[in-house]
Amino acid sequence: MPLFIPLLIGALSIAGAAALLWWKKILNWAEDHLKPWISANMPYLLQYLDDAFVALDNVAVELRKAAKNAWQQLRQVLIKQVAEFDRQNDGNWTLRITSWLATKNSAQTVIKKETEQLLSWDDLPGEVREQYFRQHQTSREIDITKLRDEQVLTNDA
Repeated sequence: MPLFIPLLIGALSIAGAAALLWWKKILNWAEDHLKPWISANMPYLLQYLDDAFVALDNVAVELRKAAKNAWQQLRQVLIKQVAEFDRQNDGNWTLRITSWLATKNSAQTVIKKETEQLLSWDDLPGEVREQYFRQHQTSREIDITKLRDEQVLTNDA
């Protein structure tokens, strides 16, 4: 299996899982704000609102389950993935992602893959920008696998 396929699957599952993490907040907002407003102002739409949220919830739950399953499949190959953000002397930032992948069809049991790219200030995660301002921290490492494990695997799917 080419090396980019597990990384692509991981990226897609991570993106989908991150988007679905907001679903519970959307449901809470709808229950606390939208549904009472519809009930008070347009009660004839209440059944349609409920039907829409039932249908959307079924899709969201299935997508959350699929994202969790995809992450679990990827974790069988992806041992660890780390993102390192470094500020350069010219003020630009570099993102280096290092992935350690388990292989079964090679004499080498672990493959280390590194990618590097320049990032604009706007593309930095908020926590990296905040730590730069508050603590003048010019380097930050984020354990992506640990973060995603916490987000995806502990999310009730």
